[in-house]
Amino acid sequence: MPGITISRNVIAYGFIPAVPGGTAFRIWTLQSVRIENTLRHDLNRMNYTIDAKEGTALITIDGTLDAVSVSDLRGELDKLVGARPKSVEVDLSQLRMIDSSGVGALVSLYKRVRAQGGNVVLKGVRDQPLAIFQLLQLDRLMLRPDKKPSPSRAIR
Repeated sequence: MPGITISRNVIAYGFIPAVPGGTAFRIWTLQSVRIENTLRHDLNRMNYTIDAKEGTALITIDGTLDAVSVSDLRGELDKLVGARPKSVEVDLSQLRMIDSSGVGALVSLYKRVRAQGGNVVLKGVRDQPLAIFQLLQLDRLMLRPDKKPSPSRAIR
């Protein structure tokens, strides 16, 4: 898909404070700028599958989970949480990149399923997504498969 190209001439105004005899303004004309929107480039696509069977759900996400692509996934995650699964396994082995919006969607899934007494495990996290989860110290919480639900200590 081709990117969006925007070209504009921008004029900047600046105040010159120490002008003898009064106040003056100077006008600068800045160069034209070309901006390309490549957010939907082939490398930045996200695909997912959700298989729900008998109280267990398997979510597989590959590609890039970012602010642009997460909106495609949120509605499906809401439906999944509404079905009250006992166990959700999220396979991120093919996920190349995640940003704060993607992390937010996964944390929201985790919190809502745990609040219902279910269990969520992220598996196969590696490379950049793993670095993000470690930086946010979410690896201690969300990457442990033996973590049992505890209604009295649900994350709020």
